[in-house]
Formats: sequence, C-alpha cells, structure tokens
Amino acid sequence: MHTTDTPTSGAESVSLVTERFKALFSSMARDNIGELSAVYNESVQFVDPFTRVNGRRALSAYLQNSYANVVSCHFEFGETIEGTGSALCALGDASAP
Repeated sequence: MHTTDTPTSGAESVSLVTERFKALFSSMARDNIGELSAVYNESVQFVDPFTRVNGRRALSAYLQNSYANVVSCHFEFGETIEGTGSALCALGDASAP
C-alpha cells in the first residue's frame, strides 16, 4: 500500500490526481520516471517495503536508481480510498490469475 498527499489545487479533485498517480506508475520505465510533481508534493514521504524516502528530489533519485536495471514492470491497482487531500491505493498481485 502507498499513501500520498496529493498536490491538488482549486477544483482539481483527489480522484483526478489518483488517476494521474496510477498512470504515472503504469508508464514508468528505466528511461522514463515521469513527472512526479503531477502527483507528489515537494515534502512527500514515500515508504515501500525496501526504504523510506523524504522529499520529491530524493524520491526521483530513488526511483531512477530502482528502475536502472528494470526490463519490465507492471502494477495492478486494487481498492482506492480517498480522503480530503490524500488517497490510499492498494497494489494488487500482478502475478495472480
């Protein structure tokens, strides 16, 4: 699971940012980390099973390093729970039938 404080502004909804988040990670590749500022604010705290990263610049460096040797990667998104200015996206098991 991953949480993010979304950089919403004005009438932009958390749902819209959540869809951008899913699109970002679905298109991420070794040579394309994507536009993290579209879904993460400058003070993001990113936690996965391997590390904890603080700040968007550190997250960009972490993802670039993580994807350096990736040939193929696919994410399955499960349930999304949205709150005021934040969302929680569950990642499913892409290898499950």
